[in-house]
Amino acid sequence: MYVNTYMKAVVSDFDGILIESEAAKAIGWYAAVKRLKGDLTDEDVENIIALNDRGQNMVNVIIEELKSEQNSVLPKEVESMHRLYRREEGEDKMSKLGIEGIKSELKGKSDMDLALWCAGGTTEDFRDNIWNVFLAEAEGFRDLTQKQREEKLRELLGYRTDLKAPFMILGAKPIEGNQRFFGRLFDVLGTDKVALVNQSTSESIKNLFDIGSHWSTEPRIPTAFGEYNPRKEDPCYGFPRTFNVGDKKLNDKTDAYKKACEVMGMEPSETMTFEDTTSGIEAAIRANVSIIIGFNLAESTQNLSNAHYVVGNTLEKISSITTGLNDKTPEQVRRELDVLAGESVIGKN
Repeated sequence: MYVNTYMKAVVSDFDGILIESEAAKAIGWYAAVKRLKGDLTDEDVENIIALNDRGQNMVNVIIEELKSEQNSVLPKEVESMHRLYRREEGEDKMSKLGIEGIKSELKGKSDMDLALWCAGGTTEDFRDNIWNVFLAEAEGFRDLTQKQREEKLRELLGYRTDLKAPFMILGAKPIEGNQRFFGRLFDVLGTDKVALVNQSTSESIKNLFDIGSHWSTEPRIPTAFGEYNPRKEDPCYGFPRTFNVGDKKLNDKTDAYKKACEVMGMEPSETMTFEDTTSGIEAAIRANVSIIIGFNLAESTQNLSNAHYVVGNTLEKISSITTGLNDKTPEQVRRELDVLAGESVIGKN
C-alpha cells in the first residue's frame, strides 16, 4: 500500500547489502564444527581470534578444506534434506528427483557448497542446518539423546560466537557499488535519515569497521561513505545508525524496522528498504515498509519473490531514483522503478 506522503528515509538491511559475508559466515560455522569435534584446540582458537601468523595459516587451511573436501555426512531426516536442497534448486526439481535423487545430487557438492546452502534465516536456522549437514550423522554425535544434543548445540553456538569476528574480518568484502549508492542516499537524505537493521550485535559492527578495533589500527572493511564512528554524541557521523537485534534490545527484525522508524520520527510507510533474504523481506512486510527492494548477487539462492522489485549485482542500476528522493512520494518512486523494470534493468514482482 503506497501512501501520499514524501519518501522520508531508508531503513535497510546491512549484511548482504553493504558487505558480502555469507561465505565468511559459513567458514566460521565450519570452524566451530571442527572445534566441537575436537579438531581445533583452545590454543588453536586463541591463535585464530588473535589473527596471528599461525591463526591466519589455520584459517587458510580450513578454507581450502571446505573448498576441496567432501567430509560431510548428509542428513538422514527427509525434512532436513529437503530444506537444504530447496534453497538451491526449488520445489519443482526437488519433487521430481525424490529423496534418493536429491542425495545423489548433493553428494557431488563440496563442503563449501553445503555450508553456503545452510545460510539464511536466523542464527538458529544456520546453526541447525550446519548441525544436520556436518554433525548429525558424524561419529560421536549420531546417538545423542535430545538433552545431549541440545547441550552440544549450545556449545556449537558458543564456539561460533567466539570465532565469528576473525572470520568476518578476514572474509567479508564490501559491495562497492552498493556502498556508492548509499553514499548518494546520504547526500540526499542525510545520514540521520538512513538506518541499518541487522541480526548481528553492535560489537560485531564495531569489530568490522571501527578504527579502534583491537585487531588493527585501520578499518578492516572500507566504506564508500566515511569512517565508522560510535561516539554517542554523534552516532551518525560518516556511518548510519544501526539497530542490532543481536543486542537483545529488540525482539526480531520486524521490531528493528519499527524501532528505527520511531527513532527517526516517521512511519515505516514513509520509508523504503533493501533486503537480500527471504526472512528479511518478510520482516519488512510485517513492519509495513512502503517499498521493498530485493537485492541478489549472482550466487544468491534466496527467494526474493515477495519483494516489490529485485535488483541484481549492484544497486547503482537504480541510482536515478536518489535524485530529489526526499521530494518524491512513494508512488513517484514506484513509477520510476516501474520504468526501469519495463526496460529490463531490474525485476518487478
